[in-house]
Amino acid sequence: MKNRIVVFGSSGRVGKEVVTQCFFGDTLLSPNEKEIDITKGQQTRDYIRDAQPDLVVNLAAYTDVDGCEKNRELAYAVNAAGAENIALACVTSKSRLIHISTDYVFDGEKDQAYIEDDHMCPINYYGSTKAMGERFVTTVAERDKLDSLTIRTSWVYGRFAPSFVEAILKKVMASNRQLQVVKDQIGSPTLAYDLAKAIEYVANKKISGLVHFANSGSCSRYEFAYNAVAMANLVTLKNRFCFAGPLNPDRLEPALTDELPSKDAKRPKYTVLGSKRTHDIGYPPRRPWQEALMRHIIDLKEQGFFF
Repeated sequence: MKNRIVVFGSSGRVGKEVVTQCFFGDTLLSPNEKEIDITKGQQTRDYIRDAQPDLVVNLAAYTDVDGCEKNRELAYAVNAAGAENIALACVTSKSRLIHISTDYVFDGEKDQAYIEDDHMCPINYYGSTKAMGERFVTTVAERDKLDSLTIRTSWVYGRFAPSFVEAILKKVMASNRQLQVVKDQIGSPTLAYDLAKAIEYVANKKISGLVHFANSGSCSRYEFAYNAVAMANLVTLKNRFCFAGPLNPDRLEPALTDELPSKDAKRPKYTVLGSKRTHDIGYPPRRPWQEALMRHIIDLKEQGFFF
């Protein structure tokens, strides 16, 4: 029997992976921002009522961390109120909801991986609005018996939208100068494709509550960038046995956050995501971030990124 699935945020990095790589055999509806504005409650309720989906996946978010500091009304409208609008609409249509959240709901002061039971304590407005969105969804679920699952993820990158990886590669290819990258921000890089397949898995298993998902392992921003450049050097077959060409990872320099120009929003120093639930729900072992990153670099080569 086919399920009807609505995907909000389908034009984004993860959304495109979901609509192209997941839920084969089901009916996917992927409205764009012109068709449905989730910040408008009545419009959201009307759309979901008419669509009558079995499942709604909310990937819509305002993820510009610095932009959220400057545009607080928009950040709240999308990340917090928008999540609540979708949750309330799902109650009316008796649809399940999968809502995506972020590692930035944590303050980064912990010295070991964050798990689902850890208390949210964001230090920037992006994290605050995402934490509010989580609370709104949870409140609706408990009060109105909404069947929902929140997935927290982190450092997401992928082939359908530029990310930290592409930004680093472009800078290294464009200049021979040294490039400083922070070494004291540590997290769990997550390939968008892998997150999309995790969404498909938990949807099919009808899992509810809260779960963390990221590729396994952890690294600093500097380590992530260094590996991306070194892998790019390898797959382009230039200077395969030495780092002397345009994709030389030794052009990257580790630096402390406080040594670099300040940004509008603070970044948590440590947001590695662990999970108490992935084993309990039977999720297959997550592939290491290095393996996922190599897959992405190969995708970039096939897309002609390096030429």
